[in-house]
Amino acid sequence: MVSSILSDRIERFILNQLSKQATPVIILKRKEVAELLNCAPSQVTYVINTRFSPDHRFRVESRRGSGGFIRISVQNTDPPAKAETQAAEAPPGRTEAGRRLDQYFHVLVSSGAITMREFLMMRELIDMFMEHCPEERRETAAKDAAHRISRIIREGK
Repeated sequence: MVSSILSDRIERFILNQLSKQATPVIILKRKEVAELLNCAPSQVTYVINTRFSPDHRFRVESRRGSGGFIRISVQNTDPPAKAETQAAEAPPGRTEAGRRLDQYFHVLVSSGAITMREFLMMRELIDMFMEHCPEERRETAAKDAAHRISRIIREGK
């Protein structure tokens, strides 16, 4: 049970780091992540290998050694499943902020943090709010929405 909780913490940390990026790519140092989360580097490796695989729509590149790193990126090369077809079709006039939120939501769906149904509900609500948000505030509103959603997922509420 304890290792599962640690694995969840490591996964949430990585997903949170991905959510903060303008593009769906992060570069991590295994040792730094392990020190930050008070675990062994091998535990970080285990989570990356099991939860950030191509089956989960991630691409992982790794280089070992003193200049080593782990690059994790979200890949959208798989054809969407039936339930995802609706999600993949962005509404007309979708803003750049909205497209980035969609990428973030796809990361959350791929990782199992949220369901496709939750994704679709969040997308509809955010689209509604964005329609009523002044254009000059949309970027800030989208970032705020992503941070709040990330916080809720991280805290497990």
